[in-house]
Amino acid sequence: MNSKIYLIILLIFNFGFVHSQTSEIDSLKKVVDTISIDSLKIKTLSQIGYMYSYQNADSSIKYFKQAIKLAKDLQIFRSEVLAYINLGYVYIYQGQYSSADSLFDLANNIAINSNFKKGQAESIYSKGIIHDYKGEYTEANEYYLQALEITPSKRDSARYYIVIGNVHIRRAYYILALEAYQTSLKMMQDIRYRYGIATCYLNIGNVYLDQNEFKKALSSYIAGLVIYKKMNNLQSIAVCYNNIGTVLDHSGNYKTAFGYYLKTLEYYTQANDIYGVAHTYSNIATCFAQDGNYDSAFYYFNEAEQLKIDQQDNEGLLIIYNSMGSTYKDMGNYSLAIKYSLKSYEMAKQIESLSRQREAVEVLADAYSLNGDFKNAFIYEKRFKELHDSIYNEENQKKLTQQEVKFEYDSKIKIQRIEQKRLKQLHQAELKRQNVIKTAFIIGFMLLFFLLFFVYRAYLIKRKSNILIREQNNEIEQKNVELEQQKEEIMAQSESIEIANVEITKQKQALELSHKHVTDSINYASRIQNAIFTDDYFFSDFFSDYFIFLKPRDIVSGDFYWLKQTEKHILLAVADCTGHGVPGAFMSVLGISLLNEILRREDIFTAAETLEFLRKNVKLALKQTGNEDEQKDGMDMAFVAIDKNLKSMQYAGANNPLYITRKNELIEYKSTRNPIGIYVKEKPFVNNTIELEKDDQIYLFSDGYIDQFNGENMEKFKVINFKKMITDISDKPMTEQKNIIDRTLIQWQNNFKQVDDILIVGIKI
Repeated sequence: MNSKIYLIILLIFNFGFVHSQTSEIDSLKKVVDTISIDSLKIKTLSQIGYMYSYQNADSSIKYFKQAIKLAKDLQIFRSEVLAYINLGYVYIYQGQYSSADSLFDLANNIAINSNFKKGQAESIYSKGIIHDYKGEYTEANEYYLQALEITPSKRDSARYYIVIGNVHIRRAYYILALEAYQTSLKMMQDIRYRYGIATCYLNIGNVYLDQNEFKKALSSYIAGLVIYKKMNNLQSIAVCYNNIGTVLDHSGNYKTAFGYYLKTLEYYTQANDIYGVAHTYSNIATCFAQDGNYDSAFYYFNEAEQLKIDQQDNEGLLIIYNSMGSTYKDMGNYSLAIKYSLKSYEMAKQIESLSRQREAVEVLADAYSLNGDFKNAFIYEKRFKELHDSIYNEENQKKLTQQEVKFEYDSKIKIQRIEQKRLKQLHQAELKRQNVIKTAFIIGFMLLFFLLFFVYRAYLIKRKSNILIREQNNEIEQKNVELEQQKEEIMAQSESIEIANVEITKQKQALELSHKHVTDSINYASRIQNAIFTDDYFFSDFFSDYFIFLKPRDIVSGDFYWLKQTEKHILLAVADCTGHGVPGAFMSVLGISLLNEILRREDIFTAAETLEFLRKNVKLALKQTGNEDEQKDGMDMAFVAIDKNLKSMQYAGANNPLYITRKNELIEYKSTRNPIGIYVKEKPFVNNTIELEKDDQIYLFSDGYIDQFNGENMEKFKVINFKKMITDISDKPMTEQKNIIDRTLIQWQNNFKQVDDILIVGIKI
């Protein structure tokens, strides 16, 4: 399970704690009783409590409570507030969220009564951390925004923007997340806080990684790594190496990623960070599994498992079990795959995580199917569909969309309000400064006036001196007039800039809203298109094994598949419509509608007659008469009609051939070189009758896979390579064939964009 780690700054002491060794704790314990300055003694007790928080929770709680008692007795309210807050974090690490929440409320009340703004902001921010840990991101964001509004510290404001960005990235609001991290970065740079600057780079890299912008992500992680290395911050260096490894892993460069995970493990071990070590073991295990080195993979899986058991991290444990189950499935050890995936499934049910349940049952369905236990395979396939529908059904999606829109709008409004308040405060401070200058100027002018008066009286006889003084006075007044004019010009320019900024903001918001509406419409169209496609599991009613590999270039697809049955035949079509995206999707709806019409007709007996019917009706629907200026839209198709006894079938093709693999040999049936639609030289479609044998594998496909370009030399995949791939994988189960087809495509693309919709359907007789 390769994943990045989000870096969240939690603790708030001003004296910059780091993980300490036992000797440092012992040294502080020896000197704490000798300290005579009360505030320093409270701070030292709190420091010991913090150092113990990663090693011994009971000792940590003990020293924080001593610090609280001493601060309360001496009425040092600020130290009392900070000690309560840091004690709350110890309870968070223990999973005692209710106890932590009560401590943060108590700290907030003390901070309000003592007018300690920093303490107020930190206690509210800490309540947000509880909701963040629990996955309640909307509530967490509310508390972070409240803290941001209260805090008087620019450094704390920058820190709050980081956790606000983390909430946005978990909700996939990448624009908002990037804005929050960039705002924090500017603040960190203004105050020259190196650790904060590096943290911002790390989180900006996470945004780019989630959007598969690997070069930008790598650049950000390296920028953070350079700073952390200068500071010798072991944990943060480990996080950077982990995330660089994740970028390489996602790019398909497993071996190089493995080297970075080893570096990650080295630094986590030095920092004595057990959670980070367990996380890295899991990543290393996955790398070995991807490389086929299963012995090493399970060594690291077992190490990670034991650490997660010791940490009582059930969610991390169930993820590891599911990864182990998936690896055993890839190895062909289906009994162990079922064993570990069942463990993962049961633990996922205990924590009521639908997404984790869905991941587990997907592996179970595949493992049972590959093991020949089709009854259980059907049960878990059905459970997978139920979980999938529960998570993604239309009503849930509608509610989720409404919540997301409201969340995004509220977040923008609140941040704008906070920034307006901050600008207002800065403006008031500037006005105050100007008033001080103005007052000083008036006093100075008055003093100058009296001085001139006495000089005039004292040196009345010196008329030349008096004239010179008057000239100087006139010059000063002229300068004041010029300064006043310049001030008015600056204010007018400032107002113009502000008006322009407001207009730009409105245009930006309008563009974002327009883009969102278009994207939402296409996503909705995708759900409609998927609804009219034949359900995948319908194939299992007719064929012993099958796969469907559909990969649209855009959200909606111009390629489609169709499966129906009549009294005597099983009808299967795979089509490639003109264009892709929305235009191609419209053509696919037309094609499916016409195919459904065929089921109601009694005058069509062969596969070739089916294609002739489609060609005639596509031309009618698109009003194609053969004129040069009209649209030449249409579709290519491979169509088969299989006898229900599975002994023979008919095939007709419009530009799309048919492949059959029999005993590891590939047989090709060529298509008629005509599309379904208007064409210059129309030919009748040829009907092929084919005798079938048991274990024959039939492949219908569009040309998207064959025409995909390679990212290195810009060559197409080509038919010859496609035929070789189909022949090489024909002795493997259909599910494994699909996985190999997917991996081969990713390696071939080498990060080059997909140029067309891709569809391949394989069935086994």
